[in-house]
Amino acid sequence: MSISRGRPPKADASSIDPLIRAAAADLLDSLAPTRRAARVAPAGPLRRAVLAVRLAEALEVLAAQAVDDARTRDGQTWAEVGDAFGVRPQTAQARFRLSPSELGT
Repeated sequence: MSISRGRPPKADASSIDPLIRAAAADLLDSLAPTRRAARVAPAGPLRRAVLAVRLAEALEVLAAQAVDDARTRDGQTWAEVGDAFGVRPQTAQARFRLSPSELGT
């Protein structure tokens, strides 16, 4: 796999697997009518946008935790993590390394 410099470019609709995109849209549609979502933003496209950003933030945290698990439990190196994401090891480390507060220390 070729390694690019820096973080991959921002995703757009054409760069996301259609199955993943459809699953995300279904999840947002299932969350939008909930009472908690009603407190986030008014109904309609803006609520879906706010929920999408909140979901993206949660998934970034889960990704960092999964990388930490791969490194601590399975012994994966930063080079292997970088290869998986198509970035340099230093870029992977900068993106996925958990802070002490996220590690629970």
